[in-house]
Amino acid sequence: MDKINVKDKYFEFDEATHTYKCKVKNCTSALKCKNTLRRHIAEIHGEIAREAGIIGYKRKEKLYHGDAPNPKKLKSITIEVDPDLFQQGLVEMAAVNSISLNFFDSKAYKNTAGLVADVLGLPIHADAMASFLSTMAKTVRELIAEELKGNLFSLKFDGATRGGRKILGVNAQLIVNSKIRIRTLSMLEMVEKQTGLNLKTHIDGVLESYGSTIQKVYAVNTDRGKNMLNCSSRMKQDQEQALQAESCSNAQSDLLDGTSDNCDETCCEEEDSADSMMDLELDEILEEVDTIFQHGQDSFLESVCCGAHTLNLIFKDTMDDETSNWLDKVRSIVKAAKRTEFRGLFKLGKIPLPKIDVVTRWGSTFEMIDSVSSYKDFYVEIGEQCAPLKLEKEDWSIMEHFVSAYKFLHAATKSFQKPDLLMGDMLCILKRLKFNLTQLPSDNRFVTGLLATLKKRTQSLYESNAFKAALLFDHRWSFFKSPFFKDKADKAKAIDHMLRVAKSLKQSKERQDVQSGVTAEPSPTTSTSDPSIADDGFEAMLRQECAVAAVSTEEGNVDFKGRLLKLLNYPKRLASGTDILKFWEAQKEADPEMYELAMIALSVPVTQVSVERCFSAVKLLLEQHRLQMSAERLDDLMILRCNRDLIPLAIELLKKRK
Repeated sequence: MDKINVKDKYFEFDEATHTYKCKVKNCTSALKCKNTLRRHIAEIHGEIAREAGIIGYKRKEKLYHGDAPNPKKLKSITIEVDPDLFQQGLVEMAAVNSISLNFFDSKAYKNTAGLVADVLGLPIHADAMASFLSTMAKTVRELIAEELKGNLFSLKFDGATRGGRKILGVNAQLIVNSKIRIRTLSMLEMVEKQTGLNLKTHIDGVLESYGSTIQKVYAVNTDRGKNMLNCSSRMKQDQEQALQAESCSNAQSDLLDGTSDNCDETCCEEEDSADSMMDLELDEILEEVDTIFQHGQDSFLESVCCGAHTLNLIFKDTMDDETSNWLDKVRSIVKAAKRTEFRGLFKLGKIPLPKIDVVTRWGSTFEMIDSVSSYKDFYVEIGEQCAPLKLEKEDWSIMEHFVSAYKFLHAATKSFQKPDLLMGDMLCILKRLKFNLTQLPSDNRFVTGLLATLKKRTQSLYESNAFKAALLFDHRWSFFKSPFFKDKADKAKAIDHMLRVAKSLKQSKERQDVQSGVTAEPSPTTSTSDPSIADDGFEAMLRQECAVAAVSTEEGNVDFKGRLLKLLNYPKRLASGTDILKFWEAQKEADPEMYELAMIALSVPVTQVSVERCFSAVKLLLEQHRLQMSAERLDDLMILRCNRDLIPLAIELLKKRK
């Protein structure tokens, strides 16, 4: 085919403007260079180019002047999709993976997951997703409220600043089905100052939003900040007033009224037994309990210090001026090692660069020191050539002592990161820490200070009645002649504390029965309503045995103080690695009342690590381009993120409501 003269056939030269104007219908292009004429026809006017045989230029996808595109062939595929799982994935994209809601308006989403959403009838875009997340967060809160309903639980709360915004994090901890459960109740933004009064006002609002009250709070775990301690004290005062208002002014609960005479009688009768020493001790403890109970308060709320913060303070307390100056010297060497001029030496020696620490997190300081100590020979060698990386012999001696002593404190801090710790586990960690420190050589310059500070700082942990009560139900530490209770007064305080809890539980159940119109009646131990069971005498014999057992159980319930005292006389100590929750799970059917008290006492939080992790998640959500996120949306996303195991249940609940 002869080459077509494109210039003459499709263009007209304009002398006035010195341009070539395209003569194709509806085209107003004017080109200055004649070398681009052929390309213009090929790229812009594809149909004409094909008819004229003009080839060699790839036509752009963008259409001009009404040119029809070539239809793109779509491939048909068949996939199986669970609508609930798909919705769960969308929620986790926004809440867990911190995907911006604008993503759901993007072309990338519409060409991928958006196609599936359209088929499932889910009109997902940014506004619809925001509304759906709000509904999901509301449903998750309802599920949490149902978990807390009728239960005593502990609170963990702390404040932090993220993205220039003051956040108050509130977590609840309780034991459900013999497993520790932690729920994030709120991540509130506070615009006012975080005083004790303001903190308490916000926490009261959080409890009210979940249909709960201060009477249901068993313990609170905070750091040692003055505002947090003030808030805890105010909460305890409020609980005392609320409990006094509920109870009769001159009467105790029926459960406790019936125990006084029986307990004294039982103990007096047992004084004549062979084990009179044990009985005498029980009598003394019982007298102590009666004295405390008569002159004490109704409130059982206790403030517990965070174990992880306590270890952080132990490190801080042992840093004298000499050690602090040495730390600054090591820190300067670590910073110098990251300079461009020295990086090549580390790469050549195949040595990893040292870690830089965060001053407020002592664990990172230990890891920084350890990252230098592990490659001592390398640092000594390059220190002779590079003055900024040189440490003196005395510095290396201090480092050796530091690593050998503080590695045990670091290991204890790591152990405190576990979410399912009990107070007995905390005591085991601290006892192991003390044991390991005592095994170090006496010439270690840090051992004496660490042991003294450990004893001083952990004293506040052991003084809490909630701690004593938790040990009471933990037979790794509570047994006959246990040395882990300091004296009889400690044992009496633990029992008195749980008596107040039992009193509150009984009053709460009676109030619920009155509100629901239920009359408390003893339930039969067996049922003969099943016609398939033949009453041939054997069944009657079983019923008689059950009746005897029922009477025995009822008599045992009367002596409630005595049953608590028996916890102190457990015949042998359980191994430190025993799962105490499984131990009590095995006792659930035999003694449901004591099981209920055990689950409350053992649920006391050891640390507030879960709140700190929530703050880390807030930082991931409040990225630089999302700092203007509303407080309500931030709270909704954090509720979904931190309670992600409830998302499938929330989707199922919403589906049932439709």
